[in-house]
Amino acid sequence: MFLYRTGRDDGILNKNPITAEDQTDAIAEANEQIRQSFAENETLLTHAQGRAKLLIENYIEQLGTLSGVEYQINWIYEDNIPEGDTLPDSSG
Repeated sequence: MFLYRTGRDDGILNKNPITAEDQTDAIAEANEQIRQSFAENETLLTHAQGRAKLLIENYIEQLGTLSGVEYQINWIYEDNIPEGDTLPDSSG
């Protein structure tokens, strides 16, 4: 037996009472939990970064091939920036 909550006074059943805000919050929480798991396991983090980097590079390479443009990718990481290196100025 399934019970549904009515979301309106007219008695129409709301079969999915989950709101967009509920979904956004759940995704944000899951992302934070995953990020913490990776941060606690250096090997897992390194492999995940490598896979993500490869996927992004392959995607950009395919776009370049289709459009006839050659792209150069320079990676800048949020953490562990070598001394003397800086992030690009985001002020514009």
